[in-house]
Amino acid sequence: MKALVVGIPRSGSTLLCRMINSVENCICLSEPHLEALSLRTYRTLRDQKVSDLELEMFADHEMPLDVAMSKLEEIFEVAAFKETFRPEPFREWGLFNGDLLNTYKNNNYKIIGIVRSPLKNFNSWKSQGWGNWTHDVDVFIESYRSILQFCGDAVIRYEDLIASPALVMKTLDMNFSKLKPMEAEFGDIEALQSSSVRREKENKSVVSTQDISAIERSGLMELYDSLQP
Repeated sequence: MKALVVGIPRSGSTLLCRMINSVENCICLSEPHLEALSLRTYRTLRDQKVSDLELEMFADHEMPLDVAMSKLEEIFEVAAFKETFRPEPFREWGLFNGDLLNTYKNNNYKIIGIVRSPLKNFNSWKSQGWGNWTHDVDVFIESYRSILQFCGDAVIRYEDLIASPALVMKTLDMNFSKLKPMEAEFGDIEALQSSSVRREKENKSVVSTQDISAIERSGLMELYDSLQP
């Protein structure tokens, strides 16, 4: 199975990517578009199984990544890659956007979207200091809606992944029993023993009352609540 994991920044897509890599006979490449389609960093991840794919990645194909993913699909039960969705006005910040997402949807990839509680997600945006756009609640709302629109029913919630990882991974047709220990990656979660994975802890809010009102009016919280665990 070929799959694409996609989410807006700070939504938990990196955590899901690492979890997939921790499952036997599964691999998930992290942001290959942003990494210039290089597989060098993955050689140690799966020994030499992917080392011969580098030439395929840089070969003269219309979709060299798709060629490499087809090769990975022959080796692994699940061959996935993770990309962070970039809103249209900020395409230069990253290469992955709605046009590319539709391309992979049309090429028989299983699309797995991940979203996070809207207020916590935007609070994480504002806490990063990446640039003025991460403080723009309208950009956040547009990006969040785009993920829900593009991914349709194929969306999981970050909070469900933390609370019931085995259940969520089962919905992705992956065996969670052989998950390896992971280190914390986000500022608002901490690493626990591998059996319980992680739990959230409170983080100081930097979201303004105006931001909260805008997100509440947008209907994102209702859309998030309507997603089934």
